[in-house]
Parts: sequence; C-alpha cells; structure tokens
Amino acid sequence: MGLFRRQQLFRFAVVYYEFKLGNTSQGFIHKINSGLVMGHLADIDKSYFSHLLGAWKMAFWFILGGFRLIVHGILPNIDTKAGQDIVNHYQPPKKV
Repeated sequence: MGLFRRQQLFRFAVVYYEFKLGNTSQGFIHKINSGLVMGHLADIDKSYFSHLLGAWKMAFWFILGGFRLIVHGILPNIDTKAGQDIVNHYQPPKKV
C-alpha cells in the first residue's frame, strides 16, 4: 500500500473516530486547523488563498527555472544565467 493511500486512510479514520465520539471541536482536525497549519498563516499574516497563490507562483518560477537549467545542462552555451536569474528573482544579490 502506497504512502499516499495510507495517509488518506489515516485521515478518514481520524475524522470517523472524532465523529463517532462527538468530539470534533477539540479533536485532531481542530488542532490542525487552529495551530499546526493555520498558525503558519498567522505568523506571516496572510490569508489561506493569498498564501496559496504566492506558493503556486513561486513554484511556477522554480519549475520554469528547472527546465531552463536542464536545457543549459545539455547545451552549456545556451541560457548561461538560467539559475542565477531565478535565484536573484527571489533573493536579490547583496550590494557591497
């Protein structure tokens, strides 16, 4: 059984267990929503959807940078600044 399938079964079991006990307000899912997951959003002062959009935007640019680096690895004279451009986009070089 794959890891993803085990995670799905675990989540189902937790939700079912809490439903049967009538303890959904103080259970595992409540802890995830209030502190473990949503605590990060409070720390960075973002809503769920603005965080989601920002993470997807960053992932898109990193994936694009990865493809650029694959091409650069195969053809070294093409796109010689591929990796540095992506890094500088999210962490501009420090001026001395």
